[in-house]
Amino acid sequence: MLEFDEQLRPLALTAQKHPPLSKERQKALNQLISVLQQSGGLCSPNRTYGAQYPEVKDEGRSRLFKYICENIDKYNADKGEVLQWANFLLKMRFYIEAYRDLNTEGQSRPPRLSLDDLDNLPNPQIRIEPPEESMSQELRRLLEEDPENVFKTAHVQSHPKASFQFIALQKINGYAWDEISQQLHNIPVPTLSSFYQRSLKKFIPFFRDYLS
Repeated sequence: MLEFDEQLRPLALTAQKHPPLSKERQKALNQLISVLQQSGGLCSPNRTYGAQYPEVKDEGRSRLFKYICENIDKYNADKGEVLQWANFLLKMRFYIEAYRDLNTEGQSRPPRLSLDDLDNLPNPQIRIEPPEESMSQELRRLLEEDPENVFKTAHVQSHPKASFQFIALQKINGYAWDEISQQLHNIPVPTLSSFYQRSLKKFIPFFRDYLS
């Protein structure tokens, strides 16, 4: 895939340099989508979608291409290759959305994750996981990869290391508030907890976009 990565990154960066709706941006985006389609590197949906697998695949990729054309500025070249970004979006968002919308009449759907309180997630260190990737694992991956660079940049005032990304991952790992406080040079627990709850409320729509 290295050959395609070397083609995709310059096209994405070229598109970002030009204003929306400009001919230059549209030309670069058209070429980028064409290379993505030809690369053979786009991931496929889970086979558990059964008979709807072809429809989910086509619809998910169509949504991806539309998203890229409208949101190419969200691609961060410092965080990975275009193909990696595209596959993350396919797996974590667009295939799931496609399946959900193809089943609007009540058929079975993939399990939804409640994000009202991350404290209620099971500790993955002691949980026996099924063969398929669990929702807590998908949440962990979303937090770690931070595709739109929002979890790392949100942090306790004057304490960049006390980011929402770090705190949420430590909560998933089963650490108590006093332990997280010690890891962050004894920032008071009430300060950490208050920041965490405010941030969680802020990010719930973002989580649901990717995981529901």
